[in-house]
Amino acid sequence: MNMFKSKSFDLNNEENTKRTEHLYQPRRIRWMKYIVIPLTIAFVLLLIVCNIDFSSEQSQTNTSLVESAKWCTADNSCDKNVSNLLMNTNWKDSLLLRLENYNFPEGIISSEVLTKEYSLQSLEVINCSVNYIMDDVFNQPNLRSLLELELVNTELKNLTKSTFQGLEELRNFTLINVRTSMHCESFMTPLANNLTAATIHQLYSGHSIYKPSDFFGIAIYTSLKSLDLKGNNFGEILETGWFNNMPALKSLSLADCRFNSIDFDINTNSFGRLKFLDLSGNQLLRLNAQIVTNPMDKILHLKLAKYSKTATTLPASTIAVAKRAIFEDSVTSAFDEDTPKFQSKSTSGSTVALDTTTVTAAPPSSDNMDIKCLNTAKDTVSNLSMSCNAAITIVDQAETTINIILTQVDFEDWALVYFSDENDINCVEKEDKSVQFTDNISITVNDLSCATSYVICLLQDNKTSPLNCLSHHTLHCTTVVSRSSWFEENSVLIISLGTVGILLFVALGGGATYAILWHRPSWLCGSNRLKRAARDSLTMLLLPQNYEQNIYSAIRRMTAMRLAIT
Repeated sequence: MNMFKSKSFDLNNEENTKRTEHLYQPRRIRWMKYIVIPLTIAFVLLLIVCNIDFSSEQSQTNTSLVESAKWCTADNSCDKNVSNLLMNTNWKDSLLLRLENYNFPEGIISSEVLTKEYSLQSLEVINCSVNYIMDDVFNQPNLRSLLELELVNTELKNLTKSTFQGLEELRNFTLINVRTSMHCESFMTPLANNLTAATIHQLYSGHSIYKPSDFFGIAIYTSLKSLDLKGNNFGEILETGWFNNMPALKSLSLADCRFNSIDFDINTNSFGRLKFLDLSGNQLLRLNAQIVTNPMDKILHLKLAKYSKTATTLPASTIAVAKRAIFEDSVTSAFDEDTPKFQSKSTSGSTVALDTTTVTAAPPSSDNMDIKCLNTAKDTVSNLSMSCNAAITIVDQAETTINIILTQVDFEDWALVYFSDENDINCVEKEDKSVQFTDNISITVNDLSCATSYVICLLQDNKTSPLNCLSHHTLHCTTVVSRSSWFEENSVLIISLGTVGILLFVALGGGATYAILWHRPSWLCGSNRLKRAARDSLTMLLLPQNYEQNIYSAIRRMTAMRLAIT
């Protein structure tokens, strides 16, 4: 006992061994981090899930119909072999910019409008509010390689020589101006070197009379093959020398210009290569004899009347008997509405006596009338003649099914091609099962894509014309209604309620635990018999049920008993 009393103990200072307590992490709420961290993770996951689109619908994109149909209308030839229809296009060198229904600031096209970040090959300005084009606006690096320029339905007031300066490489030019008057100063002169096709339609006005020189000046257009001047007011007389600066001209349209007489020689060098001449829509009272007699020698397609059921063009066979006769300088023609007549008189100096004759060209019946088209493509003009008056009607039967009705098809060997992309081209032959012959030709096409644009072309002997092609947009896609389980129909509601429930119960549990720690901490202390040997000790002591002394007395007794035994 004396030894027990005299033995000294090295007791640790409680202040030195006490762990540091942070103000932001008190001991009683240290467990809150195990709730806050899962809640943060759950919130992040919920935020991600709410911003993910789980729908299976794919975005629908359509290729440009202009690019898709280029293979079929570039040279008016289509091949049924799909492998030969693929278009090898270098997209970098075929950049097309189309401005449609755009209001230019103050109606002026300036150099700031066209960006300099890319090089354009084709520019189309359609239905835009354009009154002026600033000089040298096209004389910049990104536009000098421009090959095609189209200005459609503009309201231009003035065009000068500097307007199109810098477009020496331009090949195709189109101007359709709807303003009644326009001041012109040989604006086509900068394009003379490489221009192959030009279309200029100035709105007809009785107060403004133009000449081709107002448009083209005196420059020589060595490459110009196709020229369309339909509807311009050039006065009443078509004069000699207007087209002497266009030696390569093959197609010339002067329709609806309201000429009364034509006074130029078709045998001149200016028309040495001319293959197509359109003079329809003019109220001609006086014709040069060479206009009538020379089409047979030159293999020239001459058109003197409009496409209608009551008027017809003058066939060359009607003047075959008078081909070698010597005509007077002019031939008077009186056009009746039903039967056009051409009268010719003999001359005294002629070795062939030819009495006054009247040649009548009977109009064809409406059932047998067939409109023939010449290939007047922009880059080339050939003698291809084909029927182009077929009528194509498309009826939507479903979102993926259409019915194509063909009428006025007068040729036997035909086929139909349709496509939405140049890599997926389909062909329907005359002998296919989907073709039905009743009063008309009916073709049912299935398995199309909904809300997609298609190009449909009718082929004659593997060839077609732009007039035999049209586009069609299928119906919008409808959602397929399928029977699903209750859980699938309400999955969003179930997941939302489950997430909210978990968060709610976690919050209630955390609040209840925090309240118990403050007001009834004994509820969470466990048994009173379980005590620590020291405050920071990891050793736990289980005390007997009927102890009456404090913890330290019990420890001393147990220690004394062990010492007595030893």
